[in-house]
Amino acid sequence: NYTSWTSGEYPFGTSWKPQTYWDSQAITGVRVTDNNPDEGNGSLEMDVHLIGGHPNKSSGETSVDMRYYPPLDTPPCCVVLPEYLFKVPVTAKVYCPDGSQGHSSTPNGLQLFVKDEQWRSFCGSWTNIDTVDTFCTISVIPDTVAPPGGYMDAGFDPTKIIAVGFKIGANEFWVEEFEGTMWLDGVTWTDTNGCEQRYAFENVENSLDRLERTGANSVALLVTWYMDDSTSTVIHRDSL
Repeated sequence: NYTSWTSGEYPFGTSWKPQTYWDSQAITGVRVTDNNPDEGNGSLEMDVHLIGGHPNKSSGETSVDMRYYPPLDTPPCCVVLPEYLFKVPVTAKVYCPDGSQGHSSTPNGLQLFVKDEQWRSFCGSWTNIDTVDTFCTISVIPDTVAPPGGYMDAGFDPTKIIAVGFKIGANEFWVEEFEGTMWLDGVTWTDTNGCEQRYAFENVENSLDRLERTGANSVALLVTWYMDDSTSTVIHRDSL
């Protein structure tokens, strides 16, 4: 996870954000914690309020824009964006607690999706929630045709991927409600260079706790150039 100063959040946060589209608001918050990892130290903890048939909360999403938050939890392997993910499997582990699954005749579902640099979506086939209180594996394989039960925006380009995300959806015939916590871990793929890219959510300590514990904060050094006024045609570095 990376520091974030998004309005309304603490000055630390995760690079993954919950969706706020009017019809996909069932995931209300996300955070990196050590509460329930599949592997390693941490996972992405998701607050979920799923309501069957609700106009706003019958589905929910969380995603990451890799242009700003590349997958660098594990030892860095060069990430070239946009990513070429044509026919490249992307997998993830999801922990679904009892109550989130719906019923055997009307199961709720899980889905991975990706977006290209024009923000066009490709959504994998739905995976029914048929195993609870443990991690299950879901996947998406970006292509030029939508998979069975999945979705693809017109013009989607699987060779220019800049975002990856997770979605939960209520079965259209399920009319009940689930409110609780789910966990996402190990969002993984192998790029065209043979390098494994992974969001492992291992950085479980927020920046304020780290500052208090060590007395040192994480910083980035930037070279900044200036213009004397809005009409200037000359830029210069800070004299300091």
